[in-house]
Amino acid sequence: MARIKDAVRLFPIEELYEEHLLAKNERKQARDTDGMFHPSQLGGCTRKLWYAACMMEPKHRIDAKLRCTFDHGHAVHDWQQEELGKLVATLTEGREDVDYECAFEVSLRNPLVANETADQLNLEGRADGLLQIRPHGEDELRIIYELKTMADASWQKLTKPQAKHVAQATIYAKCFDADVILFQYYNKNSDVSKFFFIEPDEVAWENVTSQIDTVRGALDAGQEVEPEYSMWECRSCGYYYDCRPELRGSNETSPFRKG
Repeated sequence: MARIKDAVRLFPIEELYEEHLLAKNERKQARDTDGMFHPSQLGGCTRKLWYAACMMEPKHRIDAKLRCTFDHGHAVHDWQQEELGKLVATLTEGREDVDYECAFEVSLRNPLVANETADQLNLEGRADGLLQIRPHGEDELRIIYELKTMADASWQKLTKPQAKHVAQATIYAKCFDADVILFQYYNKNSDVSKFFFIEPDEVAWENVTSQIDTVRGALDAGQEVEPEYSMWECRSCGYYYDCRPELRGSNETSPFRKG
């Protein structure tokens, strides 16, 4: 028992682990201040996009539990992408009528497969996967692959891809001239998946380009984008320290605000 007490004293795992996770908030990434529009952010808070376009440095405030959720999702991505890659590789064995090619974490600016859309809209990001199927004597079919992880409660209710995910994947489809989007929703509680094939959503695409135009218009005019309050987005937003939407009208000032 004495040695256990020594272990707890010398290695207080719970405190150390939480400190380790919270320390990740201090890490700076190139994407934090690259001034680009990232598909994973589009469709959400427009003011957040404006801050990013202004290249204002965020102060991340992701709690330990949410950080674990993100890290868990990243680990599942790596694993499932590897499995899909193996699956696609087996499809081409002994086939002479169709060729399959699959790439993962494909940049929207990859000159081998991307068009000029990302350059025109100042987009930066990577698609989870791009599957190219070439049946002999037929046109090539391009499929965007998007993997999303979910807890069981949300997964059980899922009957179609979520709107924000459709918007994100549609951006990828537009940048790669893809015909179809394949979603895999992975249940982190029970290790099962739901798959959905859909076409790119033109309404979602119009909303995305409109949101980008709003930010660009505000930048050209030297104006701010109006704040929006969202309990979910604001609680972990890196720009909350300046935005504070619930305090609008107070005496607090912003480095982008006159007066």
